[in-house]
Amino acid sequence: MAHEPPWRQYAPYRPWTDTTGCLVRIDVLAERPGPDHCNWGGASVLITGRPLGARYGTSADTVEFVRDPDGVFGRPDLSKGFEADARVPDAAVDTGFRRGDIELWHIPSESSAVWLIEHGRAERWPAGTTPVCA
Repeated sequence: MAHEPPWRQYAPYRPWTDTTGCLVRIDVLAERPGPDHCNWGGASVLITGRPLGARYGTSADTVEFVRDPDGVFGRPDLSKGFEADARVPDAAVDTGFRRGDIELWHIPSESSAVWLIEHGRAERWPAGTTPVCA
């Protein structure tokens, strides 16, 4: 965690761990809720580098995966791509990243979505760019 960017102070980021149970750097994998002051609290955003698990820092090397079941971001493409009861594709693999009992899965050859699996139930979070909250 040495030399990690100080981003955790700016939002209530949820901690993810790696295969050894160690906290993952925030510039490798970060999850945060949508900002309440913009009425986006019902959504969540998972941010990672491209490819998944690489460090990120610019829009060119960053990908966001979005959980917006209620459409609070006002982006139909984001809420439509979310599936609360998804089937994990056969090509998907476990990344080894965890948030408690939640497993993060993806298809290594693409970055259109990730699957978060908890107790046998999967959610599909589509890739997309979230609006800026002013």
